[in-house]
Amino acid sequence: MQGDKNLKLIVVADINNLKLFTAQGLKIIGLLDSIIIASGVNHKNTKHDSLYQKKSAPGSCFEPHTSDKGIKYQESSHKISEHVHYIISANKDFKSLIVIADPKMLGYIRQNLSSAIKKKVIKEINKDLINHSIDEIEYAVFK
Repeated sequence: MQGDKNLKLIVVADINNLKLFTAQGLKIIGLLDSIIIASGVNHKNTKHDSLYQKKSAPGSCFEPHTSDKGIKYQESSHKISEHVHYIISANKDFKSLIVIADPKMLGYIRQNLSSAIKKKVIKEINKDLINHSIDEIEYAVFK
């Protein structure tokens, strides 16, 4: 088979961890890298006085648009995307990319990948498999 000689990079990620596997054909060759992504930054929403309530009233509203967890997802996915870009640009043998993450993280990763890297994505799996064995990941990818 002609397509079996190309290496595949398998990215397995969650909000705190990243594991990169190398695959050839329908087999995972091994673990390329394992990184803990957790950022030490603790984001707090800041309270503001509501425009519709008196300033002395106990009710107030939080800053809109992003939650603490949303910010952490964004930061983690940015770090994941940067690392994947570095690995693929450093090793031209990777012809395709498979991304495995929970649905929310998968969406954030998709947003942060460059268009050149997006072209290499051949499969996305929306499951959290970060703590699973290589055999279970291989089964999920190549079943």
